[in-house]
Amino acid sequence: MLACVLTLICVVTVNADSGYAVPATDRVTSELSPPGTWTWPLVPPPPDRADTIVNGFEPPPAPWAAGHRGVDIAAATGTRVHAAGSGEVTFAGVVVDRPLVVIEHPGGLRTTYEPVRPEVQAGDLVGVGEPIGSLATGGHCSGCLHWGLRNAAGVYLDPMQLLTPVQIRLYPVR
Repeated sequence: MLACVLTLICVVTVNADSGYAVPATDRVTSELSPPGTWTWPLVPPPPDRADTIVNGFEPPPAPWAAGHRGVDIAAATGTRVHAAGSGEVTFAGVVVDRPLVVIEHPGGLRTTYEPVRPEVQAGDLVGVGEPIGSLATGGHCSGCLHWGLRNAAGVYLDPMQLLTPVQIRLYPVR
């Protein structure tokens, strides 16, 4: 429990002087479903999630500034992509040159998955872990899924916060 609290406290790593620090009420803690109701978007999940993260979340210092608004997860083209949480598909199609799926979740959270060849359409209700498509080619990261998360206010958040933290065990050194 302490690890969860510390992780959520450390959510925002932007400079408070930038004018874009997220107030405590906007943090993901008030919007998350109970632990265990979110899942890894690729099946099967890897034994060590950290090994599959190609690019981590880097919040922009301002809404219009550069940053990495999600995480890139290494995966082969054709890998099945699953809804990380239950919700309504609000978009399934192509934007510019890449296919993507957007899911609106209870509480105003919105997850994005790209490049994903959709097997769902706007208006579909999906449950946690249900297939939504397969990894396509293209996007900004070859051979990976870009998984994004925004809250109702439009602030980008680290989607890794949705997952139950991996328990760290320390063993005595002899």
